[in-house]
Amino acid sequence: MIIHSKITFLIIATLFFITQNTLLASAAQLTISHSASMPPLSFLDDNGNPQGIIIDIWQLWSEETGIDVVFKLSNWDQALTSVANGDTDVHGGLFYTKERADKLHYSDKFFNFSGGLFVSKKLTDFKIDNLDNLNCGVIKEDFSKKFMEDNFPYVSLVIYDSCNKLIEAATQDRVQTFIADFPVAMHHLNKLGAENNFSYYKLFTKPIRPAVSKKHIDKLKPIVAGMNSIPKIKMERIIHKWLTLEKTSPGWTIPATVILLGIAFILILLFHKTDILRVLRSKKN
Repeated sequence: MIIHSKITFLIIATLFFITQNTLLASAAQLTISHSASMPPLSFLDDNGNPQGIIIDIWQLWSEETGIDVVFKLSNWDQALTSVANGDTDVHGGLFYTKERADKLHYSDKFFNFSGGLFVSKKLTDFKIDNLDNLNCGVIKEDFSKKFMEDNFPYVSLVIYDSCNKLIEAATQDRVQTFIADFPVAMHHLNKLGAENNFSYYKLFTKPIRPAVSKKHIDKLKPIVAGMNSIPKIKMERIIHKWLTLEKTSPGWTIPATVILLGIAFILILLFHKTDILRVLRSKKN
């Protein structure tokens, strides 16, 4: 009985392995959809070449599976629509929402990503619990738009087609607050020399996951098989290469540091004073 069970298990495992490899072999090419203006996730460089963490992950997947990948980068809402309609095979990576899950089927997460509220420092009397009478910029069909509608339904939203246009509007004072993924916003702000012009309030951290159309769920199996074959250390190298470490210092950090340094300086003086007195006493003796 035990031998029979082992044989059955081996047969099932072998069939599963063959099925996965058949699916991988049958897919000659995958078209990956994502944004053209969301660095460091994905963007087009000055020569029009796709760059970013999503691009590197899928190129690594291609190396592991032997399946070619083609990137179709566009505005965010167009990237979502192209996958949902089956015009492209896979969305390179995005947040989960119930609304998206009606049309998309998600895979396992790549990594976590944080986002939040950016507020112009010109708003000197701003309070996070009072967003009345403020226009808040968001990207069309982005998670940030849904987040604001669910959590701050009374806030007036100004919708932009791309992250480029959103950040440009914020730096030109056309909107004084906006919601965006932290690394993406900081990349654009740094490029414009405006990284110190906004205060940041983290509002969410969620996993980035690839997704396929619910019309083509069968495409998910070779994707998962390929991702599972990638060594963890290779994936970590890509993530560390692109992601800016999020650093938010509370208001008491600098004063506390100054106080601690002052105490340390006083202690050093006291120790030195003790040493000097000891030397003087020894000379008298």
